[in-house]
Amino acid sequence: MSDLTHVAERVGRLWARPEVQRYIDLTAALNCGDAPMHNFVGFNLTRDRILNAKVNHHHFRRLDDAPLDTLVPVRDVFDRFYPKWQPNMVRSTKETGSAFVIKVKETGPPTYQFHFRFPFGAEDFAALGVAPHEIDLTNYSLNPGVSFEYTGDEVLRKLYYYLNRPDEKAIVARQFNEPWCERADMLEYTQTDRARKVILWLLEPADCLAYFKELHWPLMDELIDYMATFGCVPTFPGVYESGDIRAVYFFRFPHPVENPWAQPENHQIRTLDWIPALSRRKT
Repeated sequence: MSDLTHVAERVGRLWARPEVQRYIDLTAALNCGDAPMHNFVGFNLTRDRILNAKVNHHHFRRLDDAPLDTLVPVRDVFDRFYPKWQPNMVRSTKETGSAFVIKVKETGPPTYQFHFRFPFGAEDFAALGVAPHEIDLTNYSLNPGVSFEYTGDEVLRKLYYYLNRPDEKAIVARQFNEPWCERADMLEYTQTDRARKVILWLLEPADCLAYFKELHWPLMDELIDYMATFGCVPTFPGVYESGDIRAVYFFRFPHPVENPWAQPENHQIRTLDWIPALSRRKT
């Protein structure tokens, strides 16, 4: 059995979970109108093991109550803050839509997550808290985010901050021992009661490939090779504070160029359509 076959089987078992398939049926039926909609996949892994798989849907229009009831298991926090999020027509470092995610391991209950960004006032920081940090995270240039994860009866609050000032990137680079933080277009810093993580927004796919080549984790390289069979490229490398866990996301851009985010042809990004195990595309 080749290493690539092993990766394919491991990923296939995660994608085949009934909860993932039901989730894709639900999101495939959502109407995004003339607004963008981006779906894509992600993974968390160690040097020798894929820990979980994620399927993300980012919507740039406001969704109705009926689909929200199935996307968000607990609506109290969501309903309090969702009205503050403003629909928009473009994805950028300032606008990332409202995200709905399912995350699964091979066994155990799935995790459902929502996430969106808006201008926080003092009352929002008071309600959601502020991550303790060397950086004053209430003094922001890019909107923070609200995010919660639900796994069975367990609820996990995730505090999101988007950093693009050189001094902020330098601090995070030092804290995570990750020099690439200073080269990133933006940092997506996440903190929970359990862990700290940073996602590097390297907007050009060539930079992401260079990052992962320099990282040189054989399992990560094999996963990238496997996802390339679907025309997907790695994006947004993530680093947990210890460095023992990494994250990666995969997009299939309709118009792959040096900076695909700047292309009007990439208004819609429907990565799942190109992965047979996840596609609901009519043939």
